[in-house]
Amino acid sequence: MRNALLLAATFLPSTLRLALWRALGFSVGRGCRVAPFSIIVADAIEIGDGAIVEPLSFVYAPLLLHLGARSRVASFVRIIGRGPARLAAQSFVGLGCLIDTTGGFHLGRRSQLGPRGVYYSHGASGLTYSQRFPERTGPLRIGDDVWVGMAAVVYPAVTIGDRAIVFAGLVVAADVAAETAIAPAANALRRFPVRMLRVGVSDELVRGKMEALLRDLAQDLGGVIEDLPGGNRRASFRGWSVLLRVERGAVVETSTDRVLWALDDDATSAHAALFLFSMLEIRGAPSAESERVAEWLCRHGVHFAAREA
Repeated sequence: MRNALLLAATFLPSTLRLALWRALGFSVGRGCRVAPFSIIVADAIEIGDGAIVEPLSFVYAPLLLHLGARSRVASFVRIIGRGPARLAAQSFVGLGCLIDTTGGFHLGRRSQLGPRGVYYSHGASGLTYSQRFPERTGPLRIGDDVWVGMAAVVYPAVTIGDRAIVFAGLVVAADVAAETAIAPAANALRRFPVRMLRVGVSDELVRGKMEALLRDLAQDLGGVIEDLPGGNRRASFRGWSVLLRVERGAVVETSTDRVLWALDDDATSAHAALFLFSMLEIRGAPSAESERVAEWLCRHGVHFAAREA
Protein backbone atom coordinates (compact mmCIF):
# COMPACT_ATOMS: atom_id res chain seq x y z
CA MET A 1 0.00 0.00 0.00
CA ARG A 2 2.76 2.43 0.94
CA ASN A 3 4.68 1.72 -2.27
CA ALA A 4 1.51 2.39 -4.25
CA LEU A 5 1.17 5.77 -2.53
CA LEU A 6 4.81 6.62 -3.24
CA LEU A 7 4.34 5.75 -6.91
CA ALA A 8 1.13 7.78 -7.12
CA ALA A 9 2.98 10.78 -5.63
CA THR A 10 5.20 10.84 -8.75
CA PHE A 11 2.75 13.26 -10.37
CA LEU A 12 2.22 15.53 -7.36
CA PRO A 13 3.84 18.94 -6.84
CA SER A 14 6.82 18.91 -4.51
CA THR A 15 4.96 20.39 -1.52
CA LEU A 16 2.21 17.74 -1.65
CA ARG A 17 4.66 14.88 -2.12
CA LEU A 18 6.78 15.99 0.84
CA ALA A 19 3.62 16.36 2.96
CA LEU A 20 2.71 12.77 2.07
CA TRP A 21 6.21 11.59 3.01
CA ARG A 22 5.89 13.28 6.41
CA ALA A 23 2.48 11.66 6.90
CA LEU A 24 4.09 8.28 6.17
CA GLY A 25 6.65 8.90 8.92
CA PHE A 26 9.65 9.80 6.73
CA SER A 27 12.15 12.45 7.84
CA VAL A 28 11.85 15.55 5.64
CA GLY A 29 13.78 18.78 6.26
CA ARG A 30 12.97 22.36 5.39
CA GLY A 31 13.30 23.90 1.95
CA CYS A 32 13.49 20.54 0.11
CA ARG A 33 12.27 20.07 -3.45
CA VAL A 34 11.39 16.86 -5.27
CA ALA A 35 10.32 17.55 -8.82
CA PRO A 36 7.26 15.91 -10.37
CA PHE A 37 7.88 12.91 -12.64
CA SER A 38 10.72 11.62 -10.48
CA ILE A 39 9.87 8.13 -9.20
CA ILE A 40 11.02 7.54 -5.62
CA VAL A 41 10.11 4.36 -3.75
CA ALA A 42 12.11 3.32 -0.66
CA ASP A 43 11.54 1.55 2.65
CA ALA A 44 12.83 4.62 4.52
CA ILE A 45 13.50 8.17 3.35
CA GLU A 46 15.62 10.80 5.10
CA ILE A 47 15.96 14.10 3.26
CA GLY A 48 17.84 17.04 4.78
CA ASP A 49 17.25 20.78 4.58
CA GLY A 50 17.48 22.18 1.06
CA ALA A 51 17.99 18.83 -0.71
CA ILE A 52 16.82 18.68 -4.34
CA VAL A 53 15.78 15.86 -6.67
CA GLU A 54 15.35 17.06 -10.24
CA PRO A 55 12.76 15.77 -12.75
CA LEU A 56 12.79 12.33 -14.38
CA SER A 57 15.04 10.53 -11.91
CA PHE A 58 14.28 6.97 -10.78
CA VAL A 59 14.91 5.67 -7.26
CA TYR A 60 13.46 2.23 -6.63
CA ALA A 61 13.51 -0.12 -3.66
CA PRO A 62 16.56 0.80 -1.54
CA LEU A 63 16.21 -0.01 2.16
CA LEU A 64 17.14 3.61 2.88
CA LEU A 65 17.41 6.75 0.76
CA HIS A 66 19.35 9.39 2.71
CA LEU A 67 19.87 12.81 1.11
CA GLY A 68 21.94 15.17 3.26
CA ALA A 69 21.40 18.90 3.58
CA ARG A 70 21.69 20.73 0.24
CA SER A 71 22.53 17.55 -1.64
CA ARG A 72 21.27 17.37 -5.22
CA VAL A 73 20.29 14.56 -7.58
CA ALA A 74 20.18 15.64 -11.23
CA SER A 75 17.71 14.45 -13.86
CA PHE A 76 17.76 10.92 -15.34
CA VAL A 77 19.67 9.46 -12.38
CA ARG A 78 18.82 5.83 -11.56
CA ILE A 79 19.33 4.45 -8.05
CA ILE A 80 18.39 0.76 -7.85
CA GLY A 81 18.92 -2.20 -5.52
CA ARG A 82 17.94 -3.24 -2.01
CA GLY A 83 20.81 -1.78 0.00
CA PRO A 84 21.07 1.67 1.59
CA ALA A 85 21.90 4.75 -0.52
CA ARG A 86 23.50 7.55 1.51
CA LEU A 87 24.29 10.90 -0.09
CA ALA A 88 25.88 13.24 2.46
CA ALA A 89 25.48 17.00 2.79
CA GLN A 90 26.16 19.14 -0.30
CA SER A 91 26.92 16.11 -2.46
CA PHE A 92 25.90 16.04 -6.12
CA VAL A 93 24.97 13.20 -8.49
CA GLY A 94 25.26 14.28 -12.13
CA LEU A 95 22.96 13.78 -15.07
CA GLY A 96 22.22 10.17 -16.03
CA CYS A 97 24.28 8.35 -13.37
CA LEU A 98 23.42 4.72 -12.56
CA ILE A 99 23.93 3.68 -8.92
CA ASP A 100 23.39 0.14 -7.62
CA THR A 101 22.89 -0.10 -3.85
CA THR A 102 22.90 -3.88 -3.36
CA GLY A 103 26.09 -3.86 -1.28
CA GLY A 104 25.53 -0.34 0.05
CA PHE A 105 26.45 3.04 -1.46
CA HIS A 106 27.87 6.09 0.33
CA LEU A 107 28.76 9.45 -1.23
CA GLY A 108 30.62 11.83 1.08
CA ARG A 109 30.14 15.48 1.90
CA ARG A 110 30.65 17.97 -0.95
CA SER A 111 31.60 15.14 -3.34
CA GLN A 112 30.48 15.31 -6.95
CA LEU A 113 29.79 12.61 -9.54
CA GLY A 114 29.99 13.68 -13.17
CA PRO A 115 27.25 12.75 -15.66
CA ARG A 116 26.65 9.21 -16.96
CA GLY A 117 28.80 7.44 -14.36
CA VAL A 118 28.13 3.82 -13.33
CA TYR A 119 28.54 2.83 -9.67
CA TYR A 120 27.81 -0.83 -8.96
CA SER A 121 28.07 -2.45 -5.53
CA HIS A 122 27.58 -5.98 -6.83
CA GLY A 123 28.53 -8.03 -9.86
CA ALA A 124 27.64 -11.58 -10.85
CA SER A 125 27.59 -13.54 -14.06
CA GLY A 126 24.63 -15.56 -15.26
CA LEU A 127 27.23 -18.10 -16.41
CA THR A 128 27.59 -19.71 -13.00
CA TYR A 129 30.09 -22.26 -14.25
CA SER A 130 32.57 -19.54 -15.21
CA GLN A 131 35.48 -19.52 -12.77
CA ARG A 132 36.98 -16.40 -14.30
CA PHE A 133 34.13 -14.11 -13.33
CA PRO A 134 33.41 -14.73 -9.65
CA GLU A 135 30.61 -12.90 -7.89
CA ARG A 136 31.75 -9.69 -6.23
CA THR A 137 29.50 -7.80 -3.80
CA GLY A 138 30.53 -5.14 -1.33
CA PRO A 139 29.93 -1.57 -0.22
CA LEU A 140 30.95 1.22 -2.55
CA ARG A 141 32.19 4.17 -0.52
CA ILE A 142 33.22 7.57 -1.88
CA GLY A 143 34.73 9.94 0.69
CA ASP A 144 34.41 13.68 1.30
CA ASP A 145 35.42 16.36 -1.24
CA VAL A 146 35.85 13.83 -4.07
CA TRP A 147 35.37 14.62 -7.73
CA VAL A 148 34.65 11.76 -10.16
CA GLY A 149 34.58 12.77 -13.82
CA MET A 150 31.85 11.89 -16.28
CA ALA A 151 31.33 8.36 -17.61
CA ALA A 152 33.49 6.75 -14.93
CA VAL A 153 32.80 3.14 -13.91
CA VAL A 154 33.43 2.15 -10.28
CA TYR A 155 33.47 -1.53 -9.29
CA PRO A 156 31.91 -3.12 -6.18
CA ALA A 157 33.74 -3.12 -2.83
CA VAL A 158 35.82 -0.09 -3.82
CA THR A 159 36.66 2.81 -1.50
CA ILE A 160 37.66 6.20 -2.93
CA GLY A 161 39.35 8.25 -0.22
CA ASP A 162 38.72 11.84 0.82
CA ARG A 163 39.77 14.61 -1.59
CA ALA A 164 40.56 12.19 -4.41
CA ILE A 165 40.02 12.92 -8.12
CA VAL A 166 39.04 10.38 -10.76
CA PHE A 167 39.40 11.60 -14.32
CA ALA A 168 36.56 11.17 -16.80
CA GLY A 169 35.97 7.82 -18.47
CA LEU A 170 38.11 5.68 -16.17
CA VAL A 171 37.32 2.22 -14.79
CA VAL A 172 38.10 2.04 -11.07
CA ALA A 173 38.51 -1.57 -9.91
CA ALA A 174 40.64 -0.99 -6.79
CA ASP A 175 40.70 1.42 -3.87
CA VAL A 176 41.91 4.99 -4.44
CA ALA A 177 43.87 6.52 -1.56
CA ALA A 178 42.91 9.85 -0.05
CA GLU A 179 44.34 12.95 -1.77
CA THR A 180 45.22 10.96 -4.89
CA ALA A 181 44.25 11.62 -8.49
CA ILE A 182 44.06 8.88 -11.11
CA ALA A 183 44.37 9.83 -14.75
CA PRO A 184 44.63 7.85 -18.00
CA ALA A 185 48.00 6.94 -19.44
CA ALA A 186 49.02 4.95 -22.51
CA ASN A 187 48.98 1.53 -20.84
CA ALA A 188 48.04 2.09 -17.20
CA LEU A 189 46.56 4.52 -14.72
CA ARG A 190 48.89 7.17 -13.43
CA ARG A 191 48.65 8.08 -9.74
CA PHE A 192 49.93 11.30 -8.24
CA PRO A 193 49.30 13.35 -5.06
CA VAL A 194 46.52 15.91 -4.78
CA ARG A 195 46.76 19.12 -2.76
CA MET A 196 43.61 21.12 -2.29
CA LEU A 197 42.77 24.80 -2.58
CA ARG A 198 45.65 26.92 -1.35
CA VAL A 199 48.89 25.34 -2.59
CA GLY A 200 50.56 27.89 -4.83
CA VAL A 201 47.60 30.25 -4.51
CA SER A 202 48.36 33.66 -3.07
CA ASP A 203 46.20 35.52 -0.57
CA GLU A 204 45.67 38.19 -3.22
CA LEU A 205 44.14 35.67 -5.63
CA VAL A 206 41.82 34.24 -2.98
CA ARG A 207 40.90 37.75 -1.82
CA GLY A 208 40.01 38.69 -5.40
CA LYS A 209 37.74 35.65 -5.61
CA MET A 210 36.08 36.59 -2.31
CA GLU A 211 35.49 40.16 -3.48
CA ALA A 212 33.96 38.93 -6.74
CA LEU A 213 31.64 36.60 -4.80
CA LEU A 214 30.65 39.45 -2.48
CA ARG A 215 29.74 41.65 -5.46
CA ASP A 216 27.67 38.87 -7.04
CA LEU A 217 25.97 38.13 -3.72
CA ALA A 218 25.00 41.77 -3.29
CA GLN A 219 23.66 41.95 -6.83
CA ASP A 220 21.61 38.74 -6.53
CA LEU A 221 20.17 39.48 -3.07
CA GLY A 222 19.65 43.22 -3.50
CA GLY A 223 22.46 44.47 -1.27
CA VAL A 224 24.78 47.48 -1.38
CA ILE A 225 28.58 47.28 -1.30
CA GLU A 226 30.50 49.79 0.82
CA ASP A 227 34.28 50.14 1.12
CA LEU A 228 35.74 50.21 4.63
CA PRO A 229 39.19 51.13 6.02
CA GLY A 230 42.02 48.67 5.48
CA GLY A 231 40.63 47.26 2.23
CA ASN A 232 37.64 45.68 3.95
CA ARG A 233 34.20 45.63 2.37
CA ARG A 234 30.64 45.17 3.53
CA ALA A 235 27.54 44.04 1.63
CA SER A 236 24.56 45.57 3.46
CA PHE A 237 21.02 44.21 3.21
CA ARG A 238 17.84 45.02 5.12
CA GLY A 239 18.79 44.64 8.77
CA TRP A 240 21.89 42.52 8.26
CA SER A 241 25.19 42.53 6.42
CA VAL A 242 28.14 40.45 5.24
CA LEU A 243 31.57 41.71 6.22
CA LEU A 244 34.69 40.85 4.20
CA ARG A 245 37.85 41.21 6.31
CA VAL A 246 41.13 40.96 4.45
CA GLU A 247 43.58 41.38 7.34
CA ARG A 248 44.69 38.60 9.66
CA GLY A 249 42.97 38.08 13.00
CA ALA A 250 39.76 39.86 11.98
CA VAL A 251 37.19 40.73 14.66
CA VAL A 252 33.56 41.70 14.08
CA GLU A 253 32.36 44.79 15.93
CA THR A 254 28.80 45.48 14.72
CA SER A 255 25.79 43.33 15.55
CA THR A 256 24.34 43.67 12.05
CA ASP A 257 27.19 41.63 10.56
CA ARG A 258 25.64 38.15 10.44
CA VAL A 259 28.40 36.66 8.27
CA LEU A 260 32.15 37.28 8.37
CA TRP A 261 34.28 36.21 5.41
CA ALA A 262 37.93 35.77 6.34
CA LEU A 263 41.08 34.30 4.84
CA ASP A 264 42.46 32.56 7.89
CA ASP A 265 41.38 30.71 11.03
CA ASP A 266 42.40 33.50 13.44
CA ALA A 267 39.17 35.44 12.82
CA THR A 268 36.83 35.73 15.80
CA SER A 269 33.25 36.84 16.40
CA ALA A 270 30.75 36.51 19.22
CA HIS A 271 27.63 36.70 17.08
CA ALA A 272 28.48 36.15 13.41
CA ALA A 273 29.02 32.97 11.41
CA LEU A 274 32.64 32.80 10.23
CA PHE A 275 33.20 31.61 6.65
CA LEU A 276 36.90 30.71 6.61
CA PHE A 277 38.08 30.56 3.02
CA SER A 278 41.47 29.05 3.83
CA MET A 279 39.79 25.97 5.34
CA LEU A 280 36.35 25.86 3.65
CA GLU A 281 34.85 25.79 7.11
CA ILE A 282 32.02 27.57 8.93
CA ARG A 283 32.33 28.50 12.59
CA GLY A 284 30.43 30.75 14.94
CA ALA A 285 26.74 31.42 15.46
CA PRO A 286 24.38 30.23 12.70
CA SER A 287 21.45 32.40 11.64
CA ALA A 288 18.83 32.58 8.94
CA GLU A 289 21.05 35.04 7.12
CA SER A 290 24.15 32.85 7.31
CA GLU A 291 22.14 29.89 6.00
CA ARG A 292 20.97 32.03 3.10
CA VAL A 293 24.56 33.01 2.28
CA ALA A 294 25.72 29.38 2.59
CA GLU A 295 22.99 28.24 0.22
CA TRP A 296 23.92 30.97 -2.28
CA LEU A 297 27.61 30.04 -2.13
CA CYS A 298 26.74 26.36 -2.58
CA ARG A 299 24.81 27.17 -5.76
CA HIS A 300 27.87 29.06 -7.03
CA GLY A 301 30.31 26.22 -6.43
CA VAL A 302 31.82 27.16 -3.06
CA HIS A 303 31.10 24.43 -0.51
CA PHE A 304 31.64 24.96 3.20
CA ALA A 305 31.38 22.40 6.00
CA ALA A 306 30.18 23.29 9.48
CA ARG A 307 32.92 22.63 12.01
CA GLU A 308 32.23 19.49 14.03
CA ALA A 309 32.29 19.83 17.79
